[in-house]
Amino acid sequence: FQGTNHLVLDSATGEVLRTQNVSANVDYTDAGTGARKTGVALKVGKLMPLTNQTNIVVGAWHYFLAHDITAIGRVHIETGKTEYLRVPAQWVAGAEPKRIWEKSDAIPNDTKNSRGIDIATDKRAKGTGWGHVSAASPILVNRHLLFPIMNGTVYVIDAFAEKLDADALIAINDLGPAGETWTLASFSFANGRLWMHTMKEVLCIGEK
Repeated sequence: FQGTNHLVLDSATGEVLRTQNVSANVDYTDAGTGARKTGVALKVGKLMPLTNQTNIVVGAWHYFLAHDITAIGRVHIETGKTEYLRVPAQWVAGAEPKRIWEKSDAIPNDTKNSRGIDIATDKRAKGTGWGHVSAASPILVNRHLLFPIMNGTVYVIDAFAEKLDADALIAINDLGPAGETWTLASFSFANGRLWMHTMKEVLCIGEK
């Protein structure tokens, strides 16, 4: 990425093969309503289109989390086709789970560790993690992409879906109670289990 542009380089020569604005002529799906728009312009970021460290290449697709909107994006490396899928800013588990769609409505995050020490006094650290200067990197497990964000919400995407639409969103989960879970860690995968840590806990996710 360079500014708001996505660049494709020749790995042998360093030659720039294509430069494109990833805010223009995109396909956009709202996972909440299923509505899909094609060939539209989006304001995904004033200075950069992605949240830093959240990009990963899977096959011919370059995936990333957007910066100014709560959406997962992908650019096809060969054709330049660009898609975004709007996702909730936060998942709140419970007897009646909630999807909070706007960042301004999200539950502020507790940034204290397991010993009660506040490790992130910057007020931005109490947000969702979307657009944050630092974020966890996603990982690919089989065909599933796992995107964790700072507030403990995790998005699971079918990385090989024909369209990046509501059907490509396999699951939204949490790493702990909303407002009490803080992490900048990436997942690890070994022996059929996912490993993760928050500021308070180490987590192992797998079959019992």
